Amino acid sequence: MGYAKFLIPGSKGLFMSKIKSVNDFVIKFANVNGSGSASANQMFAKGVFRSGIPVSPKNIFPSNIQGLPTWFEVRVNEKGYLGRREGIDIFVAMNPQSYQKDVAELKKDGYLIYDSSWKRDFGRDDINVLDLGCGSGVIGIALMKSFAKLRMHCSDVHSTAVEITKKNFIKNKLRADIRTGNLFEPWIGKKFDYIINDVTAISALVAKISPWFQKNIPCESGNDGTDLAISILKKSPNFLNKNGSHSGLCFCMGSKKG
Repeated sequence: MGYAKFLIPGSKGLFMSKIKSVNDFVIKFANVNGSGSASANQMFAKGVFRSGIPVSPKNIFPSNIQGLPTWFEVRVNEKGYLGRREGIDIFVAMNPQSYQKDVAELKKDGYLIYDSSWKRDFGRDDINVLDLGCGSGVIGIALMKSFAKLRMHCSDVHSTAVEITKKNFIKNKLRADIRTGNLFEPWIGKKFDYIINDVTAISALVAKISPWFQKNIPCESGNDGTDLAISILKKSPNFLNKNGSHSGLCFCMGSKKG
């Protein structure tokens, strides 16, 4: 068990999974009193303990009144340190009442697990997001519906995709900087806090026999499908702010049977 910091080679941003700490972290659950959360959280602590790792659980309930906030904190430490320490590495936020306070307790580079159905406002309007290869704009729209104050930027090499994205943003009453161009070309001189790589990464050999690729979008990813992805990985650090993040989708198809 542990928590990870993800780094892009050559940058200070986040990307590839690399374990930073093993069997040494603090996790805190924010719940509603009277919901049975204490029993559920104890099961988590017992599960870790029974795997052979020392734990120090603590139930925090300022009031016994049903419906008010309650917390459950667990320190996991393979060396057996049981005292509470400052900073939460992983926060499981399950109570909208205490959400803002809970986020403030999270350590830098920590992890927040939350209910995505909540309306969330982190009190910031200076976060720049780039959806690279935006297609119809669905990813950017979904993000802005959850985080309305984001500064959204979208681009695609295909002019038709860009026009569809603009119409979809207008339809959803959202605003974004939407441009046409290849990879990072439309964004020279710009910096982002979060880059989403949604650019095609499929083998050109597969694209040649795909009616969808032939009629709709170009494919210049090379025979193994990695050319564009590698180009983006190399260039993205130049377009990321300090501590910025880069994410992308990845799936593999094999030729072996069985």
